[in-house]
Amino acid sequence: MDKVPTIMSTQAPTFTQPLQSVVALEGSAATFQARVSGSPVPEVSWFRDGQVLSAAALPGVQISFSDGRAVLTIPAVTAAHSGRFSIRATNGAGQATSTAELLVT
Repeated sequence: MDKVPTIMSTQAPTFTQPLQSVVALEGSAATFQARVSGSPVPEVSWFRDGQVLSAAALPGVQISFSDGRAVLTIPAVTAAHSGRFSIRATNGAGQATSTAELLVT
């Protein structure tokens, strides 16, 4: 019997839950969350004011992505962390970006 090949449909990334802006007290934790869907599963990158975010660029930052849920946590924010945070999801079908602000008070 011949097996009929299954064709995986590709879907560009979309944010089913975009980033929300965060207001945090200095010294407290700030968390950005987003939900992204797409096929194949998108790769996720985080940015602050247009610069790629990494643990080296932002010591202590925690970044995770599983089951379509992307989370970025800064354990103890300072005024210097304020800015525009973006998440970009990319796969073979396209890309999507969501942006929000962090305001430290």
